[in-house]
Amino acid sequence: MTMSNFHLFTSFPEDIRRLVFEIAFDQGYPRSNYLSIVSREIYEWIQPLVYRCVVLQTLNHNDERRFLRFISMFRSAPREKAFYTNSIKVIFIDDFTFHDFARHFLPLCKYLVSLSCWPNTRSLSTPSSRKASEDALTSMLKSDVFPYLRKLSIPIPQIGQSLAFDIFNNTLSQNLTHLDLLLGSDLSWEGLMNMPCLQYLSVQPLMDTWLSSSYTEGGMQLGLLVDRIIPFLPSSLRCFLIWLPTTVIFAAAHDDTRRKLQNQDPIFASLVHGWLDSRIILASFTNVKPEFDPGIPDYFMAEAKDFVDQTILLVNGEFDPRLIWDNPAGQGGDQLFWSIERTLHKRHQATIRARHSIWHSTNGLPLDTRAAPLHTLLPNFSLFNQFPEDIRRLVFETAFEASQMNANQLALVSQETLSWVEPLIYRRIALRHASSSQRFMSFMNTISHGRNDKSVYASLIQSLSVDADALEHLGFGFLSLCRNVLSFSGSWEKLGSHLQWDQVLWSVLNGEILPQTQMLSLQDVIIPDIFTYPICQSLTHLDISLDNSASFEGVKTLSRLKHIRVDATKGLPVREGPVEASQDVREFIQSAVLNFPITLESFVFCVDSTFALAAAIMDCELRVLRGGPTIFDDIVRGGIDYRVVLSCKTSPLSNWSDQRVSQRQIDEIYDFLNQMVPYCPSLLPWDTGDSCVGDPGIEFDWLDTVKAIIRQRKNVSHSLATDVRRLIFEMAFEASQRKAKELALVSKEVNSWIEPLLYWCIKIDTLVNSQPLRALVRTFRTGSKPRDFYAAHVKIVLINDYVFEDFAAEFLPLCRNLISLSSRPNYVSRAEGMQIMRSLLQPGTFPHLRRLSLMLGQEDPPELLDIFNHPLSQNLTHLDIDLNFALNWTALKQLQHLRFFSLQPVLTMWISSDHHRGGAELRALIQDIIPHLPMRLGCFVIWITEHMMRMAAYNDAIDTLANIPPVFKDIIRGLLDKRVVMAAYHKQDAPWSRALPEYDLVQDFLSHTIVVKAPKFNRRLIWDGEGTEVFWAELRRVMRQRSTEAEEGMF
Repeated sequence: MTMSNFHLFTSFPEDIRRLVFEIAFDQGYPRSNYLSIVSREIYEWIQPLVYRCVVLQTLNHNDERRFLRFISMFRSAPREKAFYTNSIKVIFIDDFTFHDFARHFLPLCKYLVSLSCWPNTRSLSTPSSRKASEDALTSMLKSDVFPYLRKLSIPIPQIGQSLAFDIFNNTLSQNLTHLDLLLGSDLSWEGLMNMPCLQYLSVQPLMDTWLSSSYTEGGMQLGLLVDRIIPFLPSSLRCFLIWLPTTVIFAAAHDDTRRKLQNQDPIFASLVHGWLDSRIILASFTNVKPEFDPGIPDYFMAEAKDFVDQTILLVNGEFDPRLIWDNPAGQGGDQLFWSIERTLHKRHQATIRARHSIWHSTNGLPLDTRAAPLHTLLPNFSLFNQFPEDIRRLVFETAFEASQMNANQLALVSQETLSWVEPLIYRRIALRHASSSQRFMSFMNTISHGRNDKSVYASLIQSLSVDADALEHLGFGFLSLCRNVLSFSGSWEKLGSHLQWDQVLWSVLNGEILPQTQMLSLQDVIIPDIFTYPICQSLTHLDISLDNSASFEGVKTLSRLKHIRVDATKGLPVREGPVEASQDVREFIQSAVLNFPITLESFVFCVDSTFALAAAIMDCELRVLRGGPTIFDDIVRGGIDYRVVLSCKTSPLSNWSDQRVSQRQIDEIYDFLNQMVPYCPSLLPWDTGDSCVGDPGIEFDWLDTVKAIIRQRKNVSHSLATDVRRLIFEMAFEASQRKAKELALVSKEVNSWIEPLLYWCIKIDTLVNSQPLRALVRTFRTGSKPRDFYAAHVKIVLINDYVFEDFAAEFLPLCRNLISLSSRPNYVSRAEGMQIMRSLLQPGTFPHLRRLSLMLGQEDPPELLDIFNHPLSQNLTHLDIDLNFALNWTALKQLQHLRFFSLQPVLTMWISSDHHRGGAELRALIQDIIPHLPMRLGCFVIWITEHMMRMAAYNDAIDTLANIPPVFKDIIRGLLDKRVVMAAYHKQDAPWSRALPEYDLVQDFLSHTIVVKAPKFNRRLIWDGEGTEVFWAELRRVMRQRSTEAEEGMF
């Protein structure tokens, strides 16, 4: 047969004929080689196609003969170098030293795109052959040898001992888009972040020891490997393939299904479903697809098949794992990439369905944590300054509201903004003394050392949140100066314990102070007949706590009330079943609805999260599984009244796992819970749209969510005019400029405002990174700032290195207005540090010091060991001590201003198998201290190790089940002293298995303690560091829990 027989084909132009042939070649390779005999023309076409992928291997005798034949052809009748350069794009080679061929041949393949080098056993059989193979590989894998290489498949054992080649930190790796690793040794994965073009990563762990009997151990090993890799995956990566033997995948499917049906946590679920990282896909290739035992139940079979369907299983027997990225289309190459895209698409769709819920983990976050487009600002603001003053001020105020939480990077336009910024800064003030926030201390310093007339500041405040401690600093007469307050929030956890603070409550309710108040939030207190007080007549927003004895009759008369939020989680009786609990909720809401004023727009009712989840699951089962009517729609979906919206203080999904329900059920549960809103815990709940002094950030705007739900129920269609839509768009654009690097371009004037905030907290710390400290020392030594600058602005100091460039001894005496000091000298500088501290801790050195954290040892100066009698301690409100010996606690009682005491003893001698002895020693230490605690002390925190905390919880649970008195019960529940709280600091989550009989008792134990997670929380800055808000929140939770349990008589 010749080409002359193909009349239609030969009538096509040559480029079309060649394209058709190349497509046929790809689809039929290697069977398409016979096409080359058709004509001489096709013979010329097929040569570059045949040479496009070259496989050079020595696996067996036949492969070795083909390799030798290729070498002979190359050396005896060499083609022009340009032929190899232009034609060869893919190479597989398993021996770089075979007849010294690779060293001469591979450099000719300049346009090589994909290289796969898997070693045979012979090339690794001896140290000399391994060394020769490594040297050859190292000399080849360079960007100047293969400048166009994009795909690389390489075994770690071959380069594991090589010091001359780093697979990640290599110029060749910068352009790789596909990387396949046969993982036979451990590897440092940090360099993955240096591969900006990487899109596909494939890892093939050696699984020789992974048998069905070692399923749990294998899953844990694979989990540890993935945990080491995930933090370093580049953002460009689309897919992370993990290749496992097919027998392992089917064994994992069987055992994971068995564990789920036994209510145990599956081992492989987070990897198979992409919950750990949606880019992770398990894959396998096999000649024959295994089958499940036909004798297993249908529901078991369905679950197991669903597991396998979440993986990529290539059943094509011709798929060549050596050419993982470059299999021809006829050999499964397209099948792999289509499978990857299909799996990623399914996960993306499931994620979209879940993320439509406001309860999803990525929603309800502070606005500054959400992704927002970045826009470049021009450094020249000549056009801006041509705007009228009112326009410039409007732009400035918008930028301020969007960026106040990043105030240390905020830059304003010109000097005229000085008169604009003060009303904005003081407009919303949230002061809670226990939070010890930087903004709180800044405001207190301004009030104390600023203008003599406090009414100047008070008149600017429109929204105010305070507690008893903060008001003690301000003076109780301060509230009478706040003539323009429209929104007020306060907390009265223990009504009757503070007479002056209680008087503030009654004065507010009777309109004697803050008469202009329109928005009121009374937290943690139930006031009988709250609606009858005079203040309620002027309110538009009301946030209160009520119990089931509350009467809503007075609500009818509140003609201005628009929004009301009620927390009845403590006041309503707790029923066991969701149906019974719904009856109480329904009756409470109905009694309120009957008395709604005509002006009311929303009624938010806070319910228990356990009830919410149980109701959602029950409605889902009734709707999906039984096809019957639901019983909670009238409560949750506004059936009683469209203005009623339910809320929860904690997410109903926090302890719920969706691993045992179908995707349809998950969607139904999310849809149900989307009719509820998170309970905003803000200090200013009616002003969550803006940040404020004392409030750390912009919070989830829950009231907007409430209004959106109500609008949806009313089915109101809002058709906005073009000019209104454009205005909304422009406001959104302005809000997106709150990022620090953009705002810093506005004006140089900001330097005088930023620096005091940057120098507020100074770390003389070389433990992690000494570069910031070196920069500070350089600035200090150049003298660019006057010495009194540090005295005025440095308020918090952490020091662990007293000898670094002799900086500490020179710098610390200048910080005369220091409020908080944490001294934790490292081993090298401990002796010098103690001498410096000895000279510094004098009565006149730090007159304003209120918070102190010290690490003490027996060899320290005597006056430091007698810290309780030290003159400097007399004014302390917070004291933290880390020590490894027993102190004389007698003098502790004379520290009358001390409110918080923290002790971090060295407890290594207690980590033993004798649980009861360790508990007895800890109790003896606490009992030695308790008689000497000051009367005004609010809390005594004693820190133990994470290991001790876990062992104490577990052993106490074992003792309880064995009817043995628990060792730590009286400590953790405050029975020794209600002020004693146990705390621990942990670096990684190590969840307890729900299958343990002791699980509930362990969780109850831990709920009465504080366990603060790293890395944000820093025990060296226990009172002031980043993450301390979590510590303070946990402390308040434990103290509230004790108060509640004491009132209920649980003990």
